[in-house]
Amino acid sequence: MRRLWKRLPVVVRAVLVGLAVFTVGERPPGVLFYANLQRWPTIPWSVAPIILWLWIFWQYFGGRWWPLSTAQSRAEGLAARSLSRHEWRWALVAGGLGMTSVVALHLVLSPITPPTYNVYYKLFRLVPFPTLVLLVMTLSAVAGIIEEAAFRGYMQG
Repeated sequence: MRRLWKRLPVVVRAVLVGLAVFTVGERPPGVLFYANLQRWPTIPWSVAPIILWLWIFWQYFGGRWWPLSTAQSRAEGLAARSLSRHEWRWALVAGGLGMTSVVALHLVLSPITPPTYNVYYKLFRLVPFPTLVLLVMTLSAVAGIIEEAAFRGYMQG
């Protein structure tokens, strides 16, 4: 099996590993989010387990725990590093400008192509606003952390 894996082109192996990391990272928070909306949606009870899952994910793919033989390659695959204040500032500026441009584009295009939010209206009516905000913030963190680790770290690394 190992020889077959080594015979695959590096690009194919990178995509397969990245997709596996993405699936392992995204599936539990998605299930918890869905369960939270189905059972007791007025309380954001899934936020704590999702944050715990993110911490476990980050620790494991950062090189902690068993098996120690893969710890270094997992840490290299995660490709995590601290950002300087300068980098943080410019990242937030770029993200804010990006969101501003999306809203502006939405305002310009809405008379031409009216948006349909039928899928989301039910969610907004059933879930209290504080719960919705906490769940959206938590899932945004999940998307950022898991997707960066899987796609930028494991696939592109």
